[in-house]
Amino acid sequence: MRKEIIISGQGGQGIVLAGRILANILFTEGYEVIQTQSYGSEARGGACKSEIIVSDMYIYDISMSCPEFIVTMSSQAYNRLSRKVIKGGVLIVDSTLVRKTKPRPDVSFYKVPATKIAAETMKHKIVANMILLGFLLEKLGFVKLGNAKNVISHEISAPIKDINILALEKGWKIASND
Repeated sequence: MRKEIIISGQGGQGIVLAGRILANILFTEGYEVIQTQSYGSEARGGACKSEIIVSDMYIYDISMSCPEFIVTMSSQAYNRLSRKVIKGGVLIVDSTLVRKTKPRPDVSFYKVPATKIAAETMKHKIVANMILLGFLLEKLGFVKLGNAKNVISHEISAPIKDINILALEKGWKIASND
């Protein structure tokens, strides 16, 4: 098994954090993982992405060639990456921020209003990345929620740890009801 995952958006949305946490979750599940990140020189607002390769065998080729899962949190990221997800793959979009979409019939396409949910029900729109991460984890289908929560509790500092765990759980629940 080898899966390629991209989480993308703009600087300041927690894209790099979500990618790093995802990589750590997968590693603690016993998989081989490669995680890279790229972001613009702007402090906030520039293009940003995190790429994760996960495998149950040693990873010899670290190039991202056929992403099966793509999460986008900006229109720019959606426009740039939505065509790259492989046939039969999964495309997850924060529909609060990415309004103009054209679903592809050959992929599973999910619109999740993560930023709206984070702002309205959790009072912190900054945890939209964790809502989308929880959604993604459930769709991956081979990660335990308890393990994911444990990684977050070790990766995120005490003042905001609990809200991030709640956001992850909310995303997982939304995905499991979809």
